Amino acid sequence: MTKEVQKVMEQFNLSEDDYMHIYRNSVNAAFTDEATKSQLLAN
Repeated sequence: MTKEVQKVMEQFNLSEDDYMHIYRNSVNAAFTDEATKSQLLAN
């Protein structure tokens, strides 16, 4: 993870599971095609 993500997790007291839940929801709600969403979720 990047230092920025680590700082967000610390600032908001998020576990890695919490962060990943937010990330997955963000990707799924993004205005982009399914191929891009699949790529983002695979990483």
